[in-house]
Amino acid sequence: MKLIELLQKYEFEEVMDSIIQMFPGTRKYRAPLKQAYLTLLETDPILSDNTIHYQVMIDEESEESTMGAVDADFEGTWAECLGKDVLKDDDVELTDVEVAANCLVNLCFISQYPPKFENAHQLLLK
Repeated sequence: MKLIELLQKYEFEEVMDSIIQMFPGTRKYRAPLKQAYLTLLETDPILSDNTIHYQVMIDEESEESTMGAVDADFEGTWAECLGKDVLKDDDVELTDVEVAANCLVNLCFISQYPPKFENAHQLLLK
């Protein structure tokens, strides 16, 4: 499934609820995250064979495991990322809405956002 399709499956409130559960204290960022979500939904994706791959990752030093996608999967513009396939390994215990929420946050901080999101991005950095 393309990232744009994953985001379109959910209302913003569902995605925001998952963000709040995964990242405590993020309720105060609701407005800029909503702006990001709405901007993404109105952005035309650039279809790609590239992927955003959710997997279990093990830190070699601490041997702790986390579930997520590597930052490099979110490189590029929002339009480019929206056209990527989102893959999730079988051992990743994240729901689709949790993956959508994680993607939204990663897009805001890693990907090249459009100029009209600059003011909202600055609010996320406070």
